[in-house]
Amino acid sequence: MKKTLIASAVAAAALSSNAFAMDHASDLAEKLDLMPTIYGNIQLVNDTTDDSLTDDTTSEFADNGSTLGFKHEHEIASGISGYFKAELEFDADDKEGNGGLNGFDEAYIGVKGDFGSVQFGSDDTVAEDFDVMDFEEVYGIGTGNLVGMSEGDNIQYRSPDFNGLTFGVTQKADQKPTDTVLTSASVGYSADAFGATLSYAVGRGDAEDAFGLGGTFAIEDLTLMASYEDQDKASYAAIGALYTMGAAQYGTGDNGLDGAAEETVDEFWLQALYNISDNMYTYIEYVDAEEETGSTTTKDQSNFSIGATYYF
Repeated sequence: MKKTLIASAVAAAALSSNAFAMDHASDLAEKLDLMPTIYGNIQLVNDTTDDSLTDDTTSEFADNGSTLGFKHEHEIASGISGYFKAELEFDADDKEGNGGLNGFDEAYIGVKGDFGSVQFGSDDTVAEDFDVMDFEEVYGIGTGNLVGMSEGDNIQYRSPDFNGLTFGVTQKADQKPTDTVLTSASVGYSADAFGATLSYAVGRGDAEDAFGLGGTFAIEDLTLMASYEDQDKASYAAIGALYTMGAAQYGTGDNGLDGAAEETVDEFWLQALYNISDNMYTYIEYVDAEEETGSTTTKDQSNFSIGATYYF
């Protein structure tokens, strides 16, 4: 009888202990759900510039956009979530005179659901959606900056996916005298191997409207890309290709700008990138650029970059 009572007491104590542990684990899980996700990267590069006009060659070891970010999402009601994101910048290349987190790339809050998403703050605008060649590390060819707007003080809406069709609108909430664009919109469509996006920016005052069109077509491991921008007397066109082979990625592209005042720009670009692990990659990039105004060459230089990025 006594042994039975003792066994029962031990069993009750064990159950109580297990219940306490389960409650503690549940409380800890709830607290962790309330914590934001922390992510970031360190990007370092050595960039060598060869200037044919001055016959000078310079080399610089520099930070290439290192960031530390925080993001979180929670359910407000069934089918509706609130979220935030803040991405801060720092220079990882030089300790001297370094102010730590010395700027930010984006910061916003928003809500999302079956209706799409609405957010407020600073973020990439829908005017940039047409840029389909945003895979460069140091020097890119994806955009001539004819279509775009300030990324701060914005209200932005993005639609849900309607069988491959999406659209979005960005509106300036705080209109500064220096803002040349207050409203931009985009519409995109993707199906299987094909994708295309049209972006439109409404000019303010004397600033002209601008549009950009980008498209991609994938053939197994090869992706072909093209984009075009137009604003009044200036136009920009770019083509590119990206090929993946296991952990390696190879890219190439060419672009040209026909601007006002007989300004022309031509750039040729090459990239080789290798994924060392799930969290680290290294790359080399080469860019050859030439600019002319009328019959005068104003820029003739090449850049060779070797870099590495660690991200988490």
